[in-house]
Amino acid sequence: MKIIIPLLIILFLLAGLPFGGASVHAQDGSTVDTSAPQFDLFPTGQFYLNAYDAEGSFIDYLEKSSIEIIENGQAIQPDKIEMIDTGLQIIIALNAGPVLNVQSGGMTEYQRIQQALQEWAGTQGPPGLDDYSLSTPNGLFLIRAKDPQQLSQALADYQPDLLKLQPSINSLAEALDLATDPLSDPLTRRSILYITPPLAGNNETSLADLAIRAREIGVRVNIWLMAAAASETPDPLRQVAEMTGGKVFQIAPNSPLPDIESIFSSLRKTYRVQYTSKIRASGSHSLKVNIRQGMTLLSSNEQRFDLTVQPPNPIFLDPPAVIRRSWKAPEAGAAAPDLEPDQVDLQILIEFPDQHPRAITASRLYLDDQLIAENTAEPFDRFIWPVSSLTISTSMKLRAEVVDGLGLSGSTAEIPVEIQIDQPARASLYSRISQRGVIAIAAILTSGIALALVLVLTGSRRGWRRQRRPADRRRLNDPVTQPVDIQPIPARKETARPKPEGGAPAPTPVWPPPENQTGPARLVILDENEQPVTGGVILLARQEITFGSDPQRATQVLNSPTVDALHARLFQNPEGDFILADQNSVAGTWINYAPVTSSGARLEHGDLIHIGKVLLRFEITNPARIPTAQVRVIDLDSRS
Repeated sequence: MKIIIPLLIILFLLAGLPFGGASVHAQDGSTVDTSAPQFDLFPTGQFYLNAYDAEGSFIDYLEKSSIEIIENGQAIQPDKIEMIDTGLQIIIALNAGPVLNVQSGGMTEYQRIQQALQEWAGTQGPPGLDDYSLSTPNGLFLIRAKDPQQLSQALADYQPDLLKLQPSINSLAEALDLATDPLSDPLTRRSILYITPPLAGNNETSLADLAIRAREIGVRVNIWLMAAAASETPDPLRQVAEMTGGKVFQIAPNSPLPDIESIFSSLRKTYRVQYTSKIRASGSHSLKVNIRQGMTLLSSNEQRFDLTVQPPNPIFLDPPAVIRRSWKAPEAGAAAPDLEPDQVDLQILIEFPDQHPRAITASRLYLDDQLIAENTAEPFDRFIWPVSSLTISTSMKLRAEVVDGLGLSGSTAEIPVEIQIDQPARASLYSRISQRGVIAIAAILTSGIALALVLVLTGSRRGWRRQRRPADRRRLNDPVTQPVDIQPIPARKETARPKPEGGAPAPTPVWPPPENQTGPARLVILDENEQPVTGGVILLARQEITFGSDPQRATQVLNSPTVDALHARLFQNPEGDFILADQNSVAGTWINYAPVTSSGARLEHGDLIHIGKVLLRFEITNPARIPTAQVRVIDLDSRS
């Protein structure tokens, strides 16, 4: 049995069980351990590195050039390395017994240990990153005190009966139980100083289990073996220390005690290492560290970790469903009217599905898969779309693409956009005439008026002379030659149009109609007199249109305080009928002054629609195709 237990422990050592990360021992006793890498600022990775020499002391002179990072088999040099202070959980585990009652120099061995620990506690200064605990065979006497003076007081208050206590591993087991509690700071290290007289041989199995447990939770165990005479350190105690990176100090009565601070100081520092990861895909990855010290190469065990890497995801914010370009009357001196607008501003939102925000290097805008705008500098989330070349009504598709610093690219879905070109506006005569032309016309008009006055005066004088001649007088009195006063025929009064059922007025056609109509039907916006509003035509070219005041929720915005954010929905059913449905609005949706429910109602040519207080008329683009009722004439005489 004594042979089997050490062999099992050696197998665990060779297996390289984790100790505060990935750790490995060099042939000379040096060790290197690392934490798992973190990628909060991906592609920048960060991990913590500890290196100890053969004596267990922290190697505090590492430089960046001496460290090589192996990520997925590829060598990478670190970007930054810095040594930082860390917190330390210190647990003093006292195992008292008759051996500690031996007196030397006027005090017992226990009193000598007690005094040394109290003096060390007095050198720790004010409360800081460390905490202090005291474990005894009867349980925990002090738990994680931040003030080292509390440890000193606990040592003074604990007065065991040295003659009655039998040495056991209870205090070490209690200390390991405390060390398994979660850490508030992941950088905090754990260390146990186990002070014990020689143990009975029946504790070997239990010590082997405690050694494995201490290694798994990453706690270093140093042992003061208080032996009455110099002897070889028992294997179970020695292996507990070696498996956890600690040491065994065998102390004879009245011999000097080891320096306590040197036991803990090597655990109060660590290296923080940063590097630029080469990972470009999701999956399982590996990392290890090589440290070169002269001709010596120290290597950590390989760390395995999972990382998700996905391309950025751009999303259009409030993309336009329709781009309407209207003709603007030319200004003075302009050669021809212009279409407006010349450009459209677009914005996208860039998301990172892998939760690793990173720099964007380029963004591009495509129209029907043709590149029309590109950003190679900030801002990457905005585009200026030039539309001056669009002069024909058509339908097109927009798409945006972004590229991140890793070279990964993501694209939006294609967004359909309708281009509508309005009829050119006719410029007024005055707008076509320059200031000089106005002056010239005024001069011509003045000359013409003067000439007319001369002619009128001359004609009057000649007429007076004719009246004096008899022949002229007879001609003037002849009814055949007299002008006839023809009265204009009065204009016919237009009879009122009959209203369809429901009280709505008959449809009034919009004239001139919009050009290039591509939809099977349209909506005409009417004013309060039920007259068409100029330019107020909504083509129903889509399978479905939603109406509302919020452009985020509705595809057709109606600016009225009586219109909800999402007010109504208009769509075509499989039979081709247009159905209008209310979307639980406050002001309601109406067809021919009858309310419409959320189930919807079928529209017919000429129906009046109220969306809130916005009035529209539904018109079929080609009313001639509407089937008409067939009238059959029955001969009454033939029925008999």
